[in-house]
Amino acid sequence: MLDAIREKVEYFRTAYILFALFFLVLPTIAALWLMTKGLGETKRHGK
Repeated sequence: MLDAIREKVEYFRTAYILFALFFLVLPTIAALWLMTKGLGETKRHGK
């Protein structure tokens, strides 16, 4: 019984960490992508 609960706790902890990383990383990647895209646009318009 305890082993089953422990396995569920490990599973939920892993899922929680993955979701946390996903929600932390996604906005960062989006911001970096928008920044690089914006820089590329300004460089093109400058020349």
